[in-house]
Amino acid sequence: MKKLVILVIALAIFLRCGNKKEETNKEGQYWFGNDYQENKHFIIPYTIEQLYDIIQENRDTDYDKTKEYTDKLLALSKKSNFSHGIAKAYYTLGALSVIHKQDYVKGLDNYQKALDLYEDIDAQQGMAECYTAIGIVYYSNELYDLALTNYTKALSWWKLLGNKVHEANTYRGLGLAYQGTGKYELAIENFTESLKLREANGDQKGLAEICNNLGIVNEYKGHFNQAMDYYNQCIRISEKINSKQNIANAYNNMAGICKEAYDYNRAMNYYEMSIAIEKELNNDKGIAITLYNIGLTQSALHQYQEALRYFNQAKT
Repeated sequence: MKKLVILVIALAIFLRCGNKKEETNKEGQYWFGNDYQENKHFIIPYTIEQLYDIIQENRDTDYDKTKEYTDKLLALSKKSNFSHGIAKAYYTLGALSVIHKQDYVKGLDNYQKALDLYEDIDAQQGMAECYTAIGIVYYSNELYDLALTNYTKALSWWKLLGNKVHEANTYRGLGLAYQGTGKYELAIENFTESLKLREANGDQKGLAEICNNLGIVNEYKGHFNQAMDYYNQCIRISEKINSKQNIANAYNNMAGICKEAYDYNRAMNYYEMSIAIEKELNNDKGIAITLYNIGLTQSALHQYQEALRYFNQAKT
């Protein structure tokens, strides 16, 4: 069974990059902000800045409120002929479609509108964010070649901007996409680049995550000892920072290796440790996946009634 891979969508909501075409607004007050790329200044209408704040606070949790204020942002920015605001609005509409509605076609359409505007005003961070978001959508729909194309473009921009955090995340995205195509060596190469950057950045949670990814891809290659080493590294790091979800994922994956080796008792121990954490976290999806895996293990042991019981629990 395909291993659980947590893909956290990392879509930044604000652009702090400036543009090379000065834009002004004749209405209302103004707020002066630093240009992200060149440390110059550009002008943002104060009312638009307020809308940015509301959108940031609510985008991931409140679809209706975010949609309402994003529509206001779009209307005000169009009235003001403020390209940054228009692009940000389209970007946010894309994120809302993907995150809350799983409407990938609409999401891509809005991301592309944002990207076109950012290209027109040479807003480099905006372009990087759009290419990243588009890559995530294509990866989520298993269109791995298109994901690779967009992640590669995003990586070029993140490197140019010197943003090591996003660079590390994009290398991980590339690794996942290459893994999806079955190009495991290229996946390992990109995961390793991500690991190096996360070590340099002191990103312990990210390190645990990438160790889990390296464990999975090594398992796919049949390198089970290396996979177990990476899963154990993931657990050690995660215990230090109390990242329980990463621990649960690692235990689930370690159980899968034991099951492949016909060590069913050990597999059951790992599954039980995994599901205990998933229940503590109230992660219904993780609980269901682990219950299903336990059912498969019980079936391999010819404990068919037990297997059926776990399968039924997984459905509920």
